[in-house]
Amino acid sequence: MKYQKVILILIIGFSFVKLSLGQHLKDVGIELSDDLLNREYNIFNSTKEIDKQLVRLLKKEKKMELILVNPGEEFNKTDVIIRGLPNKRLIMIGKNLDNVNFILYENGGNALYNVCFIYKRTKKNHYNIVALRLSNDINSLEKLKDAIRVKKFIASK
Repeated sequence: MKYQKVILILIIGFSFVKLSLGQHLKDVGIELSDDLLNREYNIFNSTKEIDKQLVRLLKKEKKMELILVNPGEEFNKTDVIIRGLPNKRLIMIGKNLDNVNFILYENGGNALYNVCFIYKRTKKNHYNIVALRLSNDINSLEKLKDAIRVKKFIASK
């Protein structure tokens, strides 16, 4: 079975969600990916640095709970439900002065893989977000940039 490489582009605001796939790759999604490649980042390894407004919007608009544990802490890697143990573990958060930021985390479940949200908060408090699903060996800024450069990712919901 062949898989088509696609970027999932989410544009989330306080009152709307717009989802575009595939054909519109030169709009906000590619710009954000290119921005990530060409910028320097301050790296953080604590869930305290996660953008709280982004978490609220993902929960409200996409019904997505972004509950992560810190790097090195125990998390649920498998599809067996373990009460009280999140299935997501933070790898790193990248922030820069130009407000193009990212959250990279491990995601457990049917398969262990990594997810990267690249996002930019606009002046009107809207978020432009690109969600990338990556292999679970992407665990540094250099490896993340390499994966984006060679398009080694697939869409993530």
